[in-house]
Amino acid sequence: MSLEILLHLPLVLLYLLLALLPLALIAALLGRVRAQARSGSVSPGLKRISKTSGILVFFGGAAYRTACYFDADRFVMKGENGDKTIPLHAIRAVTRTRVEINGRSLWKVLFDEGGETGSVEFLHNFTVFNRDFVRFLVAVERASPTATVDKLTLFTL
Repeated sequence: MSLEILLHLPLVLLYLLLALLPLALIAALLGRVRAQARSGSVSPGLKRISKTSGILVFFGGAAYRTACYFDADRFVMKGENGDKTIPLHAIRAVTRTRVEINGRSLWKVLFDEGGETGSVEFLHNFTVFNRDFVRFLVAVERASPTATVDKLTLFTL
């Protein structure tokens, strides 16, 4: 009987390997997706919170080509006209607009800049693996307690 087991052992090992191969591929793919989500920053401290949309760029022009980042104490907009840095405590509101593109809401940030009010609109880049946009909302609430900050829920994605 042990001879029969030894004869079938290579076949059993092959079936086991074939069963585990899809799991290994899924694990490798998830690792790569997580690495890409983490590598979206321009510098180690900055975390990207915006996503570009071809529809917005086509119909909205240069205003929607701005990439938005944040760190512990500042909000950074990188666009064709150069970079603009706003302290988080200067942000007055982070609100969701009624516009949706590809199932994602357009968000608007209002801020004070040298006595004048400025704003920027962008699509968030929140995913299961990238929660930097939620961290941005929390950082704004902490830095500017009087700011109006909409909550991100399943219904407001």
